[in-house]
Amino acid sequence: MLIGRKFFEYEQANRRIHEIEQKEVEYMIQKEKYLNEQEIEKSNIAQLQAQPINDDIRIELALCKQRIFLLQKDLDRLEEKWREESLIFMQEKYDLEQKINEFKTIIPNQHWKIYQRIKETKENPVVEVKHQMCTGCFMPLSQTNLNQWRRGKDLVLCEVCDRILA
Repeated sequence: MLIGRKFFEYEQANRRIHEIEQKEVEYMIQKEKYLNEQEIEKSNIAQLQAQPINDDIRIELALCKQRIFLLQKDLDRLEEKWREESLIFMQEKYDLEQKINEFKTIIPNQHWKIYQRIKETKENPVVEVKHQMCTGCFMPLSQTNLNQWRRGKDLVLCEVCDRILA
């Protein structure tokens, strides 16, 4: 159970790092979207200015400038929010990476090999035990397997789905 629990915490830390990296990608996509929309509006302004000026053109120019202003405000808000969140995310990511490195030194190599083998075939190689059942396949554990898991001295695998029990 103890080694299984370490693997479970390792998996959770990796998932959280992935979530943090995904937030960064989402921020970059949103920022790029605002910048592209601004460029489109600037292009529209250039096209309108090339035409003979009349009231309709003046109104359209004013609307384009207003959209650029609003897009810039949205972009400024997005960047401010990211500045606040990114420091927290980077610290959390650093802490999680330290925790992962700690797990890599604590868990024996033979257990890492088993983990890697299972991870190649299963999306969730480490699962919890709830109500004396494996939460990977939802089959009850044998009494022998359950006792080994409770002792927590060694890595215990589900006899049905071959996942690590945490």
